[in-house]
Amino acid sequence: MVELALAVARNYEGDLDTDMLVAGCLLHDVGKMRQYEVGMSIRYTADGDYLGHISMGVMMVQERISGVRESGDGFDPETERHLIHVILSHHGEMEHGSPVVPRTPEAMVVHKVDSCDAQIKHMLERKGQNSSF
Repeated sequence: MVELALAVARNYEGDLDTDMLVAGCLLHDVGKMRQYEVGMSIRYTADGDYLGHISMGVMMVQERISGVRESGDGFDPETERHLIHVILSHHGEMEHGSPVVPRTPEAMVVHKVDSCDAQIKHMLERKGQNSSF
């Protein structure tokens, strides 16, 4: 996803915040680490079932940002807002689980790259199961 997002950014010659794109690509699904538990099968955790990976991811990122601030290092509130927005909007539409829709170019790129990546992986899986391609 990061490589795809940076390829998109190259087409807009400095108009996109590449640091935000990289952070959004790396962190948009971080909540999935707490959404699932892996054993003999993969199951939702109680929090994962009740809260979902998007809200859990936002909480995880905000916890880390609070830690940075408490350590005496600053963290720009606008950068935090933008990063949280990218995570919240990465499903693209409220009907697809996003609490909000993308409102920045970086949020839109993360959404589109995530969607593209998922669709290509799905098609490649189908191709591997179907020898008629």
